[in-house]
Amino acid sequence: MLLWDAHVAREASHEARIEAAFDQAEAHADAGHFEQALEWLSEAEDLAGGLPDGYIELREAWISFLAPLAVVVRAIAATTRRSHVGAERHRAIRSQSAGASALRGPAPTSGSNCPQA
Repeated sequence: MLLWDAHVAREASHEARIEAAFDQAEAHADAGHFEQALEWLSEAEDLAGGLPDGYIELREAWISFLAPLAVVVRAIAATTRRSHVGAERHRAIRSQSAGASALRGPAPTSGSNCPQA
């Protein structure tokens, strides 16, 4: 194989990888998987050294489809964090009170030497 033929083969392979990345991006977007579509679009951009204007517009649209979902995911994550913090605080309070009651000893009974109210 001549040097030129090897160069052309490498170039054709590179172009095929770019086209495959664009195809994957579009297929994932058509299926509603915009995060994966954006990942493949990023791959295509890296391989091609940039994006055509049409794909820049598509990227903006795909990101806008994800924006409402990101708000919901952040709200769920914040709620989950708050519930974990609340549970940890509850466990800490319980363990502190258990430690304090162990230091105090058993609770007095009515027949003991406790002053009666």
